[in-house]
Amino acid sequence: MFFYMKVLSTLLCLLLLQQNASAKDCPAGEMVDYQTQKCVACPENKYNPKSGQNLHCKHCSECGKGSMVVVKCTSTTDITCKCKEGFTPTDNQQQNCVCKNGSEVRGETCSECRKGYFSDKDDSTCQKWRECKSGIEIPGTRTSDAVCKNASEEGWS
Repeated sequence: MFFYMKVLSTLLCLLLLQQNASAKDCPAGEMVDYQTQKCVACPENKYNPKSGQNLHCKHCSECGKGSMVVVKCTSTTDITCKCKEGFTPTDNQQQNCVCKNGSEVRGETCSECRKGYFSDKDDSTCQKWRECKSGIEIPGTRTSDAVCKNASEEGWS
């Protein structure tokens, strides 16, 4: 019994070695088809940047909020993104970008709040400074509302 197990394990090892030796080295943009052991092109929306015995292609990234496509994904390269006008990147690839506080989204761009308006959170809209009947303690800025001298007399217009 032991003899047969040793022979079977040796045959299995030889079969695996032969299979690995016959695996194709595919160029970038292609992968090895597991069943046929032949090189096939990466499917749509996938890419492979390196040549070799890759069994999978990577999923193409997407440009997120506040970002736009500069270069589309190809079979060998991932997408390249760029922040839209006025937006600030949140990652090195500029796939996600925010409209920082002190600004608001207007159409496709991020613009600073006008004088007399503020936004204190990223990706928010500008709001008018409060009007103070008792006078202003601290003037408003693009990122903060005005503070009134007498908080009980505050009024909104």
